[in-house]
Amino acid sequence: MATEKTKARFSHLNPLFLVQDLIVSCAFYRDKLGFNVEFMYGEPAFFAGVVRSGIEIYLEYCAEREPSRTFRAADGRYDVYIFTDDVEALHQEYIEKKVAILRSLKTQAYGNREFAIQDNSGYVIVFAQSV
Repeated sequence: MATEKTKARFSHLNPLFLVQDLIVSCAFYRDKLGFNVEFMYGEPAFFAGVVRSGIEIYLEYCAEREPSRTFRAADGRYDVYIFTDDVEALHQEYIEKKVAILRSLKTQAYGNREFAIQDNSGYVIVFAQSV
């Protein structure tokens, strides 16, 4: 009997968002979304990582607006989908911090309670909880 080879497991995922102002974007993620700025590289800074609860998003300076921003904001599309253990509390936190809510908190037919925000560079992030 042959032994099945074990596949390598994934440990985490770090999306990369291209931003036109790295300092402003880091401040948005820190002050509005509650992330910590983990690192910044370069002088002037051109690359950074922001982290909250083990979720890390990379931000990279790019002079031009990333062209798919308009497409992503339409029809329920998103750039990253993040699960949380308390979507209600997170939604309230972001309302209090005056984060622009793109799609209101709602329980979807597929069983997740979710809402979407759009960051200062146009990236769409959905926050969800399985119900």
